[in-house]
Amino acid sequence: MNPLSDGSRLLYMGVIFAAAVLLTAAIRTIALRRGWVAKPSPDRWHRVPTALHGGIGIFIPFFIATSILVFNWKEELPESGAALAIPLPYAFLAGALGIFLLGLLDDLYHFRPATKFVFQLFAANIFILAGGVIGVTGFLAPDLLFTYFWFIGITNALNMLDNMDGLASGVAIIALGSNTFLIHAAAEGEQPGIGFFIGLTLIAATLGFWMFNRPPASIFMGDSGALFLGYVLAALTMPSSLNGYLGVKGLAPLMTLIVPATVLAVPIFDTTLVTVTRQLRAQPAVVGGKDHSSHRLVGLGLPEWGAVWTLYLVAAIGGSLAMLMARFPEQSVPLFGFYALFLILVGVYLGRVKIKEREAEAKPVNLRVVEDDSWTPLVTNLFHKRRAAEVLLDVILVVLCFQAAHLLRFEGVLAPETRAALVFAYPLVVPAYVFAFFLMRTYRGRWKFITVVDVANYAGAVLLGTVLSVSVIAFVGRFGLGHSRSAYMIHALLLFLALIGSRLSFRIFDSFAHKLAAVRGGEEKTHVLIYGAGRGGKFLFDEMMYNEKYAEFRATGFIDDDPALWGQKLGGLRVQGLRSWFDGEDHASVHEIWISSNRVADDNVRAELESLGIDLRLRRLHFSVSELAASAELA
Repeated sequence: MNPLSDGSRLLYMGVIFAAAVLLTAAIRTIALRRGWVAKPSPDRWHRVPTALHGGIGIFIPFFIATSILVFNWKEELPESGAALAIPLPYAFLAGALGIFLLGLLDDLYHFRPATKFVFQLFAANIFILAGGVIGVTGFLAPDLLFTYFWFIGITNALNMLDNMDGLASGVAIIALGSNTFLIHAAAEGEQPGIGFFIGLTLIAATLGFWMFNRPPASIFMGDSGALFLGYVLAALTMPSSLNGYLGVKGLAPLMTLIVPATVLAVPIFDTTLVTVTRQLRAQPAVVGGKDHSSHRLVGLGLPEWGAVWTLYLVAAIGGSLAMLMARFPEQSVPLFGFYALFLILVGVYLGRVKIKEREAEAKPVNLRVVEDDSWTPLVTNLFHKRRAAEVLLDVILVVLCFQAAHLLRFEGVLAPETRAALVFAYPLVVPAYVFAFFLMRTYRGRWKFITVVDVANYAGAVLLGTVLSVSVIAFVGRFGLGHSRSAYMIHALLLFLALIGSRLSFRIFDSFAHKLAAVRGGEEKTHVLIYGAGRGGKFLFDEMMYNEKYAEFRATGFIDDDPALWGQKLGGLRVQGLRSWFDGEDHASVHEIWISSNRVADDNVRAELESLGIDLRLRRLHFSVSELAASAELA
């Protein structure tokens, strides 16, 4: 029978948490004394030797408590159609033990990737042979392949995510919390399945370890913890007797894919980003490195704890959306679609960030954000040659906005005839809009330099696409039952806003990233006042922001001799007169003045500075045609 009543769950989790805390503290002490530490290396992020084998502190309390649960659970029977005549929870425990031992031995002896893959396959096979198969297609062979892929992929994704203090353990806790809630909700007031209590157990054990692993970490979980957590997450998020939430009434077979993917969005996202960017640079994806999503966030200017908590937030959003999908299954596709679109855009942004290391006196490592020329094959092949990525993004936007428009039109409830109309319309609407976008030459411009003319062009393209799609549907004679003319107008408005937003997001992100990096590294740069707040000054400011040639300089403000401009802002920096600026500012905070206007004479500026008793270097910058072309390419 179930050994855990409602009143004893908190006490149970408290005991597991305390055991994990005590055991992790003991392991840390032993590891430091025995020299079981992870030493800093070029492909690792940490800077000081840190205790290893923290995964033991997670596994032992979890395994003991879960074993007691499993062997005291009522009516444990083998899954129907299973090759192994053992209950699935028993197979789960066996696989978890095997994957933990694999990780522990790997921490000690450093197995080759192929060797680890074989053992991971074996651990997954135990669970699968006991009946744990994801039913995606309804056919055994492809479902088996997908199940193997899910187990191996999630197991290694969590391991790859373990690249910064507290990241993997914190994300695992969030994912486990979301998944455990889903299992409880699926019970609909009845006794939740054993997966619910397994989830509670692992949350408590992992939280106990996280107390020592949060930034700055004093112990790492190692492969013994990361592989084990990945395995358990893979098992608990797939449909089986361990997990009942995918069987909730109203959830389509598609949910077999998108609900677990949303819960585990962060490890899947990070692994995909690393794999794609490394493949484009002809680098192996299975080795260590400092090119993960967390490292790139630090490269943008976030502190390490900020990068970790940002990914916590992304994981929490994914878990919340998964709960909404289970609660409102009809909205699951657009919810997942918008979240996936968000992750794709973030992936494109982060893929352009390169982390460079340079030695500094005060810090062991100093980070800079630059345009990564080594990944330009992706930019060239996808964004320059055929604009395939832009087209793909627009197709996603057309589909999502079309779905959202009908949900708005019908107040969130789609009748069967409307669903049938959507299925019929998608193959006609999508090509019509893509054709209109090409006809209006929307793929000729640069997203980072979108102008009012571009906005008008997008409006025309959306209008043309709407006319074409409605005309095509009407021509084939199916603009009747289930179709709504007003939904097409709503779709046009949503699509226009989505197109403009996606284009502007690139410009906004680049500006934010460069400004953030400038603020983080501002103390080490030469601070510059720009004389002239007109077009020349704005151009000079953009050169300092985006041209790597001027990476050592930072603009701190504008000065101008026109009183009408005083108090205004340009590029986020205020404009002042020369005297008013230095009356209220520390002279030492400015190192140079750069003159951007031909109307301003050098001698006049020097005379004014001398009258104020200020000695600063003056520069007048002249840009050649070749320099302007190079800066445009960098931007």
